[in-house]
Amino acid sequence: FFDTDRSFCTVTSAPFLNFPKSRFDSSVTDFILSSFIFYVFLRFRFISTIVNKNPIQTRIPLQFPFSTPPHRVDRDLDALADGLVALSQLVLGALTLAIGLSMQGALGNIASGVMIMLFRPYKLGDYIEAAGVAGTVKDINLFQTVLATVDNVKVLVPNSQAIDGVIENYSGYDTRRADVTFGIDYDDDMDKAIAVIKQVIEADDRIFRDPEPFVKVVNLGDSSVDIATRSWVKAADVWDVKFHLMKAVKEAFDREGISIPYPHQVEIQKQAAND
Repeated sequence: FFDTDRSFCTVTSAPFLNFPKSRFDSSVTDFILSSFIFYVFLRFRFISTIVNKNPIQTRIPLQFPFSTPPHRVDRDLDALADGLVALSQLVLGALTLAIGLSMQGALGNIASGVMIMLFRPYKLGDYIEAAGVAGTVKDINLFQTVLATVDNVKVLVPNSQAIDGVIENYSGYDTRRADVTFGIDYDDDMDKAIAVIKQVIEADDRIFRDPEPFVKVVNLGDSSVDIATRSWVKAADVWDVKFHLMKAVKEAFDREGISIPYPHQVEIQKQAAND
């Protein structure tokens, strides 16, 4: 603070000037603080008061042949103060720009966090895939989304990356479709295989009857005839139904003599002709 009665100033440390030394050098901070103090000191015209209104100087004027008039000294001090202020503003502007650039990512994450909370593309407990990572949402804050992968690994996804990319919310709807494809040998009866698959599906109460399950031949592969099944279930049951169908259909195929072929190759060898 400045005490006009005693013509001195006392500087105390302020919290906003305690920058981390890893980002701001202490000499720059000291320079800005000194420039500000000197500017205010000049603006209060302490030096001008001493030169023009000091009674001792009035009684004993110091006149030299090449001395500068008091009014010119006052103008020079004002010009010097204005220059220091301009320099201080330039340094402060550069520091403000550096702080803004360093906080750009943090501010982007905060804005993205607000958008996630407003539009709610996912919520706690949802299984999602965002920024190339899939997992269950455990926490959503202003800076990041916390996911737990299927093997219980904690992953922190910045909100800006999550909101800027494609978000797949596997828990977004109450129902999902369980798709499983089975391959049978070309010598097997396709209609019989389809009937066996339908029997397995009808025996599972978790599979909806409406819409009707899809069971049809969809592809003639290199070594198998592919039969696709598409069954609608509750979202929470989709994986259990898939695993159950693969096991139950394989067991049913074994009972009915329907084979699932292995990929095979035919090797042809040519014998060189005798000379």
